[in-house]
Amino acid sequence: MLTLQLIVMLTLTFNFQPVKASGTIYIRADGSVDPPTANITSVDKVTYTFTGNIFDYSIVVERDNIVVDGAGYTLQGTGSGEGVTLSGRSNVTIKNMKIKAFYIGIYLDGSSSNSITGNNITNNNSGGVYISYSSYNIVSGNNITGANLGEGICLEFSSSYNTVSGNEIANNSVTGVYLYDSSSYNSVSGNRITNNGGGIGLDYSPNNVLRNNSMADNLCNIGVWGESLSDFVNDVDASNTVDGKPVYYWINRRDEAVPLDAGYVALVNCTNIIVQNLKLTKCDQGVLLAYTTNSTITKNKITANGEGIYLWSSSGNTVSGNNITNNEYGIFPESSNNKFYHNNFIDNTEQVYPSTGYVNVWDDGYRSGGNYWSNYAGVDKKSGPNQDQPGSDGIGDTSYIIDANNIDHYPLMSPFPQTPDFDIVVSPSTGTTTQGTTLTTNVYVSTIAGYNYLVSLSASGQPEEVTINFNPNTGTPDFTSTMTIQVGYSVPPNTYSITVTGLGSDDTTHSNTYTLTVTPIGVPEFPLGVEVATAISLIATVAYIWTRKRKTKPTIPKRFTTQTANLDSR
Repeated sequence: MLTLQLIVMLTLTFNFQPVKASGTIYIRADGSVDPPTANITSVDKVTYTFTGNIFDYSIVVERDNIVVDGAGYTLQGTGSGEGVTLSGRSNVTIKNMKIKAFYIGIYLDGSSSNSITGNNITNNNSGGVYISYSSYNIVSGNNITGANLGEGICLEFSSSYNTVSGNEIANNSVTGVYLYDSSSYNSVSGNRITNNGGGIGLDYSPNNVLRNNSMADNLCNIGVWGESLSDFVNDVDASNTVDGKPVYYWINRRDEAVPLDAGYVALVNCTNIIVQNLKLTKCDQGVLLAYTTNSTITKNKITANGEGIYLWSSSGNTVSGNNITNNEYGIFPESSNNKFYHNNFIDNTEQVYPSTGYVNVWDDGYRSGGNYWSNYAGVDKKSGPNQDQPGSDGIGDTSYIIDANNIDHYPLMSPFPQTPDFDIVVSPSTGTTTQGTTLTTNVYVSTIAGYNYLVSLSASGQPEEVTINFNPNTGTPDFTSTMTIQVGYSVPPNTYSITVTGLGSDDTTHSNTYTLTVTPIGVPEFPLGVEVATAISLIATVAYIWTRKRKTKPTIPKRFTTQTANLDSR
């Protein structure tokens, strides 16, 4: 994780304890060079000039108001210590040296009004130039490359009023120019900062001026961090570029739209700003909102940043319709009362940073929906506000939970904007009946992403003498149709698979299956076991009695016969 790696690397350099190389050359306070055999000479104790390369030695300057001129020679260490150290010094110039293979190339501690110019500072294990507790120094026109584990130039611990200008800073593992811990009122201008872990970082360091810096091909070109509003107040204009695109660092602006050519956007104490249709990539934050309210971030492509969108003490903002992909954190929401919906969170190392104690809204209700999350594992078999109705609707049946206070209740099943579509569900999807009967079921046709074409229903696969009707036969989703199935007397008993098809007027087609089981007519159902034998016996007895009655001639009562004879005699 990029940001975490950078932080770990940075901590390696904090509370730095100087370590000496195997040998040290001193320019003493009295102007002497110790040891006198070193390849450094001076005729006036003001200008000290290299007379050859110096290997496995570092230089400690103990005298003010001097110039140390490397004259193009090399000062080379073995990976430890500092190439040149100024501690408590003022008005010292270090120039024209090739400084390499130390832990730090040049280190200033508690020093002021010094100048570091025209040096080639390469392949030092931690950093090129480190300035701690130091002010009014100039670092200009240097080539600073290959600081394997640290920064090209680092101003730290209240180092203020320094000038960093016209340097070529490349291939440093962490940051090209890094201002840390109340390092304020510095001027950083005209630097070309390429292929570093970071370009320029302002970390709890306000009131700095950035002009005409070109940041390109860094993993994260620029980033700003702080806590109070004042931490974020810096003078950074659009002459600074990231990969050729302007930096828009706005403070106290309102009712504006960020220009479409933006490469980095920071909104500090702003209101009602629109950030739209931008491609923001390879910065520590794609978009930074600090103490900003009621602004809109929409329809942007935000990719390969440390944090896609970073919100600090900002509220009432709407973040919608953005593609937020392949960042370390998709959203870093150190803020509450913001709304996020219709965004595509795809393959971020962590989709949302788990900011404890902040509450935001993560969907737009039903049926507008929430966001698409590439790591969402839910399914879409139901619909409705409670996701308990038949038919899919393009919304996951279960919520996407960020934490207990931040939940997307209606996660999208596919990236937004979703293609308009419909779904068809038959419920119940099975039925059993006998020959010569009728049964019904329901067909649910539901919209996905606002599908609004007319859908016609039909059925296929049923046997002859099975008639199927729909009521209604057509409709615009969402609608429910009653499917009536009439089974003729001659339909062979069997199980049949019937395909129910919806055909949209835009030729979109979806189908579902209904399983019909037909049983024969007139087959009574009896209990098993003893009851079956009893039933058979009862049927046989009834049949025997009925047969006897039909075969036996009726006997006429004697009384009735006599009366009939008397009538005949008349």
